[in-house]
Amino acid sequence: REGMRLPRQTLCDWSLAAAESLSPIANRQMQLVCGPGVLQLDDTPVMCQGGAGEPNFQACLWTFVNPEVAGVAFRFTPGRASALPAAEIGDFAGVLVGDGYSGNAAAADKASGQITVAGCWAHVNRKFRDAETEAPGTAKLFRDDIRKLYAIEHEADEAKLRAQPELPCVGRGPCRCCSTSSAKPGGCTRSSSSQGPWPKPSATSAISTGL
Repeated sequence: REGMRLPRQTLCDWSLAAAESLSPIANRQMQLVCGPGVLQLDDTPVMCQGGAGEPNFQACLWTFVNPEVAGVAFRFTPGRASALPAAEIGDFAGVLVGDGYSGNAAAADKASGQITVAGCWAHVNRKFRDAETEAPGTAKLFRDDIRKLYAIEHEADEAKLRAQPELPCVGRGPCRCCSTSSAKPGGCTRSSSSQGPWPKPSATSAISTGL
């Protein structure tokens, strides 16, 4: 803006120095975000220079959010191995919300706290959106239920309305999976107390099979 050209290396050095000076604040933010309750995480792959004579490699930039805490915590890891986010969340105990990446569950197992892994509705919705080209009718059933969940979230009072209205929408999902992927008569008979986990095919293949 002032007409002065600064080398990229100078800008990088300034950014690194600022980050190191602000690290106590960043570490405190991460500590607050990892308090008990709900922790949401997501990662973005980035290419990183390996240094003199070393090849570039894929690293990750992570975001960590707690709905009860203002602000976002950011972390950089030199890869996506489950041990790396596990080290970042430390002794967090509660619900860990992320996408379908299997490393999230593995990270929860490696962490010291008691963690329940939960999925992200935005990522689920994206999978069904991608599947609309193969099975638009069936995909729409799932996406309509997800939209209803979003509407409830928008209107509901946290203490009074959230628990009950969401249950029918959430409960329909597994039943739709059964009815669209199984030819057995009588519809879905599996309940939350049934033995064994729900099958986890990709959304696209599940919907395609259903049709």
